[in-house]
Amino acid sequence: MLSVGWGRQTTAALVLIATGRLPTPDALVFADTGGEHQATYDYIEQYGLPYCAAHGLAITIVGAEWRIPSYCPTLEEYCLIHHMVPGTFARWCTHHYKTEPISRWRVANLGASPINPTETWIGISTDESKRARAESLFKNETLRYPLLELGLSRTDCEQIIRDAGLPVPPKSGCFFCPFKSRSQWQQMKYAEPEAFGRALAIEKNAHGRDGRPKYLPIFGPLQAVADQGELPGFDEAIAAEAGCITGACFV
Repeated sequence: MLSVGWGRQTTAALVLIATGRLPTPDALVFADTGGEHQATYDYIEQYGLPYCAAHGLAITIVGAEWRIPSYCPTLEEYCLIHHMVPGTFARWCTHHYKTEPISRWRVANLGASPINPTETWIGISTDESKRARAESLFKNETLRYPLLELGLSRTDCEQIIRDAGLPVPPKSGCFFCPFKSRSQWQQMKYAEPEAFGRALAIEKNAHGRDGRPKYLPIFGPLQAVADQGELPGFDEAIAAEAGCITGACFV
């Protein structure tokens, strides 16, 4: 099966499958936390699913029905209910909302077991090869990285997508992911004010057992980004070019 995240890499993998450059897996699975950027959901609806349907590829969406009951709410709702922010040191959000639900689906639909493991394809390109693990955390699957085997970079993936007549998708991931950089939060504040406000609401609602506030980004309070006034030249570049690629940070 291919684990579909709907970013550049897995969208390129879908194109390679659709055009016969990769074999068609038994399953194409997207684990939906309910917290993706709206732009990702729009891309899936407008381009991703129609392209897959036109090439006979069915996408399975693994949602709340494959989570344990306590995690049935969306990730955003769960954080608000329990006064939490997504995990950084302990990646509980990825475990309970992505990998564990997919594992249950694989057992039920592909018969995955330690003696009959599923080969799971992960869309990691050469730029991020350090993310590739040799072994899965689950005994009922083995991992394979087809883009690495083909020597494809992120830029290659973007070209593959364009050559298929598709626009390049936005970066995938939860809109309130704590691993966003400061510049990404700044961009989000301007480009997605409604989503930024929802992320800020998660932070304002979160606290530890001792009552101390919990910050959403790994670098400190998101409120500091919200309170920051415009920096002439710098913020305009971030808003126009979506972050650090402009060189506006003088690096």
